[in-house]
Amino acid sequence: MFDPFHERNICKETLAAAASFHAENDREAGRRRIHLNSLLQRMPLKRNQLIAMTFDSKYSLLFKNWIASVDYHGISVRERCIVFPMDEESTEIAA
Repeated sequence: MFDPFHERNICKETLAAAASFHAENDREAGRRRIHLNSLLQRMPLKRNQLIAMTFDSKYSLLFKNWIASVDYHGISVRERCIVFPMDEESTEIAA
C-alpha cells in the first residue's frame, strides 16, 4: 500500500500536500459520519443494500442509460441509491 509518509522518492511539496489532505480528512470524518448515518436512517434499504456511485459529465450518457434501463425493467433503485456527482454538469443531471 502506498504510504506517502514513508516514500523516499517523493518531493517535499507532495508529501506536505498529502499530509494536509490526511489531516483535513481526519478533521471532517466525524461530521461526514454523522451526516451519512442520518441519511441512511431515512432510506428504506432492502436487506441493508445501498448503491453508491460517482460520475462526471464525461460519463453522463452511461448514467442516463443506467437510469433508463432500471426504470424500463422495473428495478427500484432510486430509494437506495446515493449519487455523488463530480462536476457541475453532472450535478444537474443527477438532480
